[in-house]
Amino acid sequence: AAAAAAGPAAGTNNPPNNIRHAPATVLGLGVHAVVVLVRFTFQLTGTVVGLAFRLPVLRTIKRVCARALAPPPTHADGAAAARAFVANFDSKFGTTHPRFIADTYTNALRQARRSNKFLVAYLHCARHPATDSFCRETMCDETLSAFLDDGFVVWGGDVDAPEAFALHNALNATTFPLLVALHLGGNAGARNGGDVVEVWRRVGPVTPAEVIQGLAEALERFGSRLDADRQAEVARDFDRQLRAEQDAEYERAAAADRARMEAAEAARKEAAEAKAKVEAEEKAKAEAEA
Repeated sequence: AAAAAAGPAAGTNNPPNNIRHAPATVLGLGVHAVVVLVRFTFQLTGTVVGLAFRLPVLRTIKRVCARALAPPPTHADGAAAARAFVANFDSKFGTTHPRFIADTYTNALRQARRSNKFLVAYLHCARHPATDSFCRETMCDETLSAFLDDGFVVWGGDVDAPEAFALHNALNATTFPLLVALHLGGNAGARNGGDVVEVWRRVGPVTPAEVIQGLAEALERFGSRLDADRQAEVARDFDRQLRAEQDAEYERAAAADRARMEAAEAARKEAAEAKAKVEAEEKAKAEAEA
């Protein structure tokens, strides 16, 4: 009985039920606490660093998805965004800058076409580290501003606005600041608005002199497009004038024909009324004599 109470029978595999853990020493508890603290610190640091890298990406994904799912901008939205861009630019960088068209990008393109000029579009990204210095040192340069105002139509847009963001995607832009010269070809008055061709682009920090030189070279290289536009517009004006003159001549001839027909109809009615009157008088006379 005493042997049975002391433990399991010999030859069995069941562990004894009276085993206890040895009590922990002070040194052992201290080492364990340090290990736990170090492990927690590494985990916390990894979590914070991971979030620091993920949050900008998540914000970008959220912003892109919101733009993709948003309804297309209306004319009023685009014009309001253009006016807001100009107002913000004036407020932050001053009023010495090219004359930005405070209208939609599409209307700015059409105005450039009517003026027989290239459209210089500036895509603004306030978050880019080079943007502020580019605006102050390049876009606000008096010589460059005068050069652009004299030879080009200039439009600016913040890429946080839908229309500028759409242009940014269409240009496959990857960095900022971005200046691009565009040409609206074909018949600008057509339903599809014509074809837009990029004739020059500069990305990143650039001096006013480099912009002037690049655009001057673009004018020299692609100026024939503007000449062709001018000749095509002259031909279209001639055709419109010729059609207008032909339409006016046709209308005059048609009016003369209508006048002749109306006069002939009036003469016929007058003759018929006179004949009826004579017949009535003769009939009345005959009846009186009878």
